[in-house]
Amino acid sequence: MGKGGKLDEEKTTYTWDEISRHDKKDDRWLVIQGDVYNITDWSKRHPGGSRVIGHYAGQDATDAFRAFHNDIDHVKKYLKPLKLGGVEQNQERSIEEDFRNLRSTAEQMGLFKTSYVFFAVYLIHIIVIEVLSYLTLFYFGTGWVPLLTSILLYGIVQMGKDPDVRLDTFMVVGDVMPVEDLAVMLFFNLKFLLIFVPLLGWGWTLFYYEAFRVVDSMWFTWVTQSNHIPMNIEHDDKKPWLKLHLFATCDVEKSFFNDWFTGHLNFQIEHHLFPTMPRHNLYKIQPLVKSLCNKHGIPFEVKSLQRSFADILKSLKHSGKFGALLTTPTIYHSDTK
Repeated sequence: MGKGGKLDEEKTTYTWDEISRHDKKDDRWLVIQGDVYNITDWSKRHPGGSRVIGHYAGQDATDAFRAFHNDIDHVKKYLKPLKLGGVEQNQERSIEEDFRNLRSTAEQMGLFKTSYVFFAVYLIHIIVIEVLSYLTLFYFGTGWVPLLTSILLYGIVQMGKDPDVRLDTFMVVGDVMPVEDLAVMLFFNLKFLLIFVPLLGWGWTLFYYEAFRVVDSMWFTWVTQSNHIPMNIEHDDKKPWLKLHLFATCDVEKSFFNDWFTGHLNFQIEHHLFPTMPRHNLYKIQPLVKSLCNKHGIPFEVKSLQRSFADILKSLKHSGKFGALLTTPTIYHSDTK
């Protein structure tokens, strides 16, 4: 058994000690649902990037695999030629077994199914706010008060639907150029200009655009950081999937306002553990995740929105002091005769 996954053809089972040694960039094995795979070459072609799948080289990637792939049977077709065998001794700890049972429970509860009614209502509420942003200027004029009110409303709209689209695929040279993302971007900007240029003129429309982007960006930054700061983020030491995310995230208390204000990102723990679960179901799995954490002695932190914002300010203050310390010049005194 050597570099790059060379092995005895007759061997079909491997110990965890053997598997863990294959964690190099040019020699990658991992385990999914008790089966061992050599992903050394495949990792370079992995749609999600080589770093993502390579992160679990030498480890059990079952929970990460199930978290990011909805159609497991389809993905397994690609895994077949990569399979080396099975794990000789299944060293799954109870925490990993319990988490997989929890995921199975969530599937049985239908928590991975999308509610079209929820998203229809959500879309209607976005359209209503967008219309209000226009009517505010149309009926009350373009003075500072209606202008700033309209900007705030339009900024709220962007938190519900982000018009920024990924253009990385558009910039890649190939036989087929994906134009869907470009079409969405062009539609958004054309609609924006048609609505606001007649009311504000080109100069103030540009100001309006930049201003609501500031509102949108600041809002998004505070919401996302409220679930992570000042959580402890360490180097990966091969923690189980549950522990890995509980030490880097927290939840914000559930309320109608908090759910709306954060776009249900207040259930960040559940979002990390089950990234493909629709946001309207995250609160339903929270009690079960809490129970599992209590069983295994893992801290499950839930903050108020006010406390989460206060923690951001404390973290910024701490970072400022640390930055000042790094930039303070050191003065050396030497005795000269």
